[in-house]
Amino acid sequence: MSAGHGLSVRWSLEHAPDGVEAALRDYVVGTSMARFAQREGLAFKTWRMRPGEWFEGTYVWSTGGARGGFAAAFAAQDDAPTGAPLGGAPAVCTRPLRGVTA
Repeated sequence: MSAGHGLSVRWSLEHAPDGVEAALRDYVVGTSMARFAQREGLAFKTWRMRPGEWFEGTYVWSTGGARGGFAAAFAAQDDAPTGAPLGGAPAVCTRPLRGVTA
């Protein structure tokens, strides 16, 4: 399996409302895990957070095409679900990543 086509999406928490860390945890457990569990071409997704600094989703795709399709659809969203707990804040950093294939 090839899983070397990553994408990192990060949101700033610097000016996020009080309670955003708990809201993001609820979003991950209550919405995001199910939303991405059976996503075609997605090898895995992980979420990371530095309270008061940033929240990040890292996606690893089986092909560059799967990553590119997701990245284009994500960029076209006016209301990405993660933005809701952040008061509608847009992603501040989206970058492709290279990984190892086996």
